[in-house]
Amino acid sequence: MNILSKTVGFCLLAAVLLAGCDPSGGDGGVTVGVESDRDDSLFGSAIVTIVAAQGVGFYTGTVAATVNGQTTTTTTGSALGSAPRVDAGNPLPFAISLDGTQVVSTSVTQPEQPTIGAVGTPAANSDITISWNDLDPDPGSFRLTIVTTSGLTTVYDQASIPGSSTSHVIPANTLTATTQYQLTLFAHNRQSISGDGLASGSYVRASWFDSVTFTPN
Repeated sequence: MNILSKTVGFCLLAAVLLAGCDPSGGDGGVTVGVESDRDDSLFGSAIVTIVAAQGVGFYTGTVAATVNGQTTTTTTGSALGSAPRVDAGNPLPFAISLDGTQVVSTSVTQPEQPTIGAVGTPAANSDITISWNDLDPDPGSFRLTIVTTSGLTTVYDQASIPGSSTSHVIPANTLTATTQYQLTLFAHNRQSISGDGLASGSYVRASWFDSVTFTPN
């Protein structure tokens, strides 16, 4: 997704990762991850859902991910759908079915929206501090990614920033002067899930993100 200006709002991504083993249950089952990322300004009241699968040669059944009442299914490894949003602080319901049998029904609290502070034109050869608003309650974690706006090459990805944080330092010389970048900050609430036919590592996750572009000097 190439966001060339600051976006605050609503989008949903769901990822279903199929592990290469017998789908009979436990660690031999299928690993499913469903991720909801919200961005109002891009998609209004719709949620875009991407379902991606890996190792489908080992699991050939149908995986269905239902988010807030809207279902997306895959048998080939990828799909695209939509679902209604929920407001911050409210439960976002998830359900997962394998071959038509529901194996998970749960919900995750939709986190608040992070808002990235002014980035300006920082020096690429110095540490760059990125700050954002203090969310209440804290999300489970933050993720900060930086990609080039030309080519969408990922140059920085910090996936485990504590949910109590309000800033993060990008080390000097991570970025290149005069190159334009897109910085995206996600607030995540994640919950592990288990059920008949699901492998360990399966999860659902609700997020809300903000994104800005900037060019260091």
